[in-house]
Amino acid sequence: MADIFISYSSQDRVIAQRFEAALGEAGYAVFRDQSTPAGQDWDSWIRGQLASARLTLVLWSKASVASPNVRHEAIIARESGKLMPVMIDDLAPTDFPMGLFMVHALKIGRSEREFDAALPRFLEDVAGRLQTAPRVKKKRLISRRVRRWAVSFGVAVVLVLLAVRFVPWASIGYLLSPETPPVTRQQMRAAAITEAPVRARLAAAAARAPGWHVAEFVAAAPDESREANPAGLAALDGAVRGGCNCYAWDGAPDSSGNAWTLIAMVRAGRPVAPALFDTILSAQNEDGWWPPRFDAAPVDENASLPATALMTIALAEARRAGSVPQPARARVDVALGKAAAWLDRGPPRGWLWSDFAGSDRRTQSNVFAAMAAVAGRIAGGPADGGAVKAFLASMDSLPPATARFDASVPIALRGGGRATDDASYAISPWIGAAAAFAYPQADAAQKRRLRSILDHWLTVDLGDPALARQDWITAETLVLRGIAFRRLAEARRRPR
Repeated sequence: MADIFISYSSQDRVIAQRFEAALGEAGYAVFRDQSTPAGQDWDSWIRGQLASARLTLVLWSKASVASPNVRHEAIIARESGKLMPVMIDDLAPTDFPMGLFMVHALKIGRSEREFDAALPRFLEDVAGRLQTAPRVKKKRLISRRVRRWAVSFGVAVVLVLLAVRFVPWASIGYLLSPETPPVTRQQMRAAAITEAPVRARLAAAAARAPGWHVAEFVAAAPDESREANPAGLAALDGAVRGGCNCYAWDGAPDSSGNAWTLIAMVRAGRPVAPALFDTILSAQNEDGWWPPRFDAAPVDENASLPATALMTIALAEARRAGSVPQPARARVDVALGKAAAWLDRGPPRGWLWSDFAGSDRRTQSNVFAAMAAVAGRIAGGPADGGAVKAFLASMDSLPPATARFDASVPIALRGGGRATDDASYAISPWIGAAAAFAYPQADAAQKRRLRSILDHWLTVDLGDPALARQDWITAETLVLRGIAFRRLAEARRRPR
């Protein structure tokens, strides 16, 4: 049972995470809605958590006062005497739903400086409501003497680096701290802040997105989609039908479309039809790959690296979230092992992925290497296998966020005849994610290039109109960033 239930708008996720961390450090058990456990109805699950919590912290903002879910949760908390509101935006009494304006709500603000200043008072208020003693970790004030020492030390470090200027910097950095993660927590927080409005944009766009782009948008913004488009999510729940027992986007049982839909359903906490897992597993070739479509003939020319990478990630995410039905779990584990082995085999000639469908011009080899490296590692493939080595050999820099390539790949169908896979593939999201996954296996010079790639990837202007016109690329960026960040966080917690 949680001590504190945090009610907030998905647009304020970063601030909610700040409260969650501070309350956790103070010794409280905190519930913050992230994803619904497999097999549970979201509404009843939230109601149960709300009823069992001892206190409901409502973060009032310009976004949350307009959120039906936050307003409803606040009303339930008020009626049960558990409501504790805080203000993170300047709001007038007329902005609030009737009966929910609280004159004495503590003003927190949006900046970290405001949050740190208000934290001791906030924790005292929480302790008073819960009748507990707060455990506040007070920040030490830095004296002038310490500051002068820090400046002197910094100058000394610069002088040392200048003295060894003829030694490559990458080698020095690697020797000093070879296990340093390539992305800092500050970079992750900064990226999360820039992503918040973009997720809201994608959630709104999901209601009118064409084809299976709706699934990509929901996968990138599951919490926001649940709030902005509940009817669309409910429609996805019943979309597994037809002769293939799958999602037939635009009339075709597309593998990538079904993979994105599975990711979206898992992330949004929606139940996944067992028939979909059976269709996906039956479509996998004995060698471990998936074709572009489920009705494709099981011949080598139909092997699709992009479809295999996406389907591998989808099954791994479903397995991790507990969304795979018990009878199918062993089959999913076997499928992931076979897919990881196929992805990890690497190209037969250097880093050119010339034998995969869609790469006949050999212009997309580094993207395919990135896809294989990311999906293979997620599925449990070796850290120093062929896919990672191929990526490290092929990567150079991060292309523009809007970069893409279009493939027109013929598909031999099971019943005879042929179809064409006219797909577009993003480049930057995969190379950015692969840089994070391949970093531990890179040498000193490669680490320097990978850091540069990641720095650029995390500072992409997601509000760029040119990128907004291709929001499916934005969605892939957010999904793969989230997976990469999770891997980096796990690496930090791993004992050295």
